[in-house]
Amino acid sequence: RGVFVGGVLQGEGSCEVDGSTYVGGVAEGLYDGTGERKFAEGAVYSGGWVGGLRHGSGLHQYTDGCTYDGEWLGGKRHGPGVLRRPAPLTTASTLTIQEYDGEWRDDEMVGECHITYHVGDTYEGHVERGVYHGRGVLRQVDGREIDGVFVNGVASGPALLILPTGDRFEGML
Repeated sequence: RGVFVGGVLQGEGSCEVDGSTYVGGVAEGLYDGTGERKFAEGAVYSGGWVGGLRHGSGLHQYTDGCTYDGEWLGGKRHGPGVLRRPAPLTTASTLTIQEYDGEWRDDEMVGECHITYHVGDTYEGHVERGVYHGRGVLRQVDGREIDGVFVNGVASGPALLILPTGDRFEGML
């Protein structure tokens, strides 16, 4: 539904395709501008579109309860954004991320960030493809803290280790 020019939807409109619905801006028959798409499987995206792809600021609500609120480029998470997951199943890994607040590039967690895990541990620092890589601080709920350099997810090099007792060790890991 909307304005058709030369048989192509233009301006503001709405449509249904393969069980999905869309309401918002359209150009050349593609989602463009601001709009909301409800996907057939239940996910919802509300935000910017360019050429039929998510672009600019937007909120994507996934069917598993996760949300991503942030920047998009060419249909991929790109730039600053926050991914939040609901409470995990009781069998969830201690490495299950509850919230990632940081940089994204081509749909991957890359750059400076703050991560909170479901068990309460936190990490603040640099990641590459979702793995600690570079300078960072890992704080665990039991009181342990590692402040140092991480390589592919492992503390490696100069670091400060603080134990739950308050004892501090500085050196190479």
